Amino acid sequence: MKKEIFVKLAIVSIFLFNTTTIFSIALGVDNQTNSSQNTLPENALNISPEVREVITGPWKQDSFDKSMRLMADSKQSVDSRQSLMAKLANKRRQLNTAERTQFLYETSKIAKDTNESPKLRGMAIREMARTSLFMYETGEITKEQARSEKQFLIETIRDKQLEVQQRCSAINAIKTLNITEANETLENLLVDPNDLKNAEIVKSACLALVRIAGNESFIAICRIHAETDDPNVFNTSAYCLGQIKTPKSVATLISNDKRFPDVGTATFTIVDMEEVIYDTLSNPNNTDLISAIDATEHLWRPGQKEQYMPLLYDLLQSATLDIRKSAVERLLNESQKLSFDDEKLELSKILNIIEEQLDLVDYADYIKQKLSAKKIVPQISNMPVPNI
Repeated sequence: MKKEIFVKLAIVSIFLFNTTTIFSIALGVDNQTNSSQNTLPENALNISPEVREVITGPWKQDSFDKSMRLMADSKQSVDSRQSLMAKLANKRRQLNTAERTQFLYETSKIAKDTNESPKLRGMAIREMARTSLFMYETGEITKEQARSEKQFLIETIRDKQLEVQQRCSAINAIKTLNITEANETLENLLVDPNDLKNAEIVKSACLALVRIAGNESFIAICRIHAETDDPNVFNTSAYCLGQIKTPKSVATLISNDKRFPDVGTATFTIVDMEEVIYDTLSNPNNTDLISAIDATEHLWRPGQKEQYMPLLYDLLQSATLDIRKSAVERLLNESQKLSFDDEKLELSKILNIIEEQLDLVDYADYIKQKLSAKKIVPQISNMPVPNI
């Protein structure tokens, strides 16, 4: 059992390594704005000495005004202005209301300026949304004021002439600000043949849709999960299904589990959906019961087996034939992981329940055959080993 848990933990570690971006986006983590405040980006080669001094030097009384002036200066390089925007974003909590309002105004202005570079506009959209949310949470602006650019963001998402970075930034901003009016736009992205070709658009749309639409996003995300041929999109849609946490989302994960066997998606996602699985197993009439039975294979954390095993045994006594067959097969699978003696105890327990059930006679005969097996103990010879 310990070996099995170790192997599954290893799979989870690999899955986590390959999907750091998914969870960073989902949780709102931004490596750039969480980095050291006095460190320049590694690839920031085109930064003016004046900007470099502001970014790497101590924060002084005039640093905000100087940073804002330089960030608004279109003569500065994109690298310089992005670095200043990141610096100010890092200082967001330390700024006063007037300064945050000014920063919000300038990022909004840059975001909507078609003459600015797509790279800078994309970053401005992101910081505009984050600053709006922060100011709403601190009571500095109202909810409507925080979402005042919602139409601009929706139009940016719809504009297929824009670069992917800008559209993804707008999608993420929609998620950040929980703009529910964008539901239809996001759903349209996930059926558009051209947008479906771009993994970044699809991943961002899935994450935003599950955030703002909740369980209502299931149909759109289910379709992506079942049809995508991109493992990264598959992982993202799996994460979203895990957030929905319904019997149908469990069933979708199980039915598609074998499409990308090396990524360990089900092992990682389903383990956090145990309550949904327990509830489904407790209802013999649930239409997704077989998927819930199969899903128990992915409940590997300590204590989870002790929860689902009694539920599987209960199904052997009360459910329809197809459910009872799935339950007994799952129990037999678990028994094979035990020691010889413990396996026999488990098999005897199963047999006691199904022995009188004529429609499970094949399983009963199989168990009886297994129980009749004898443990072979190797005989150690006393004959001396010859010297060669």
